[in-house]
Amino acid sequence: MSQSGFWQDAQLSAKVVNELKGLKGQLQPFSDIKNRLKDLKELIQIAAPTDSALIPELQKDLTALAKDIDSLEFKLCFSQEFDANN
Repeated sequence: MSQSGFWQDAQLSAKVVNELKGLKGQLQPFSDIKNRLKDLKELIQIAAPTDSALIPELQKDLTALAKDIDSLEFKLCFSQEFDANN
């Protein structure tokens, strides 16, 4: 996209930009889950074993993360080339 002349071909540049948006959209859920997992791991590491107020919150967050991972796995089962047409 930074090559000279890239933006002069409107059809090609639009196609490339749309493809880039699609790829970013596909990767974003993975990045979000990775960041959430990293944050949870850090909280678990700093939480004291006797911190009874934090443990239920961490369990809730971990359960939500597991649910989101399951949802993403399900979506991946239907993310073949032609599944968007169904």
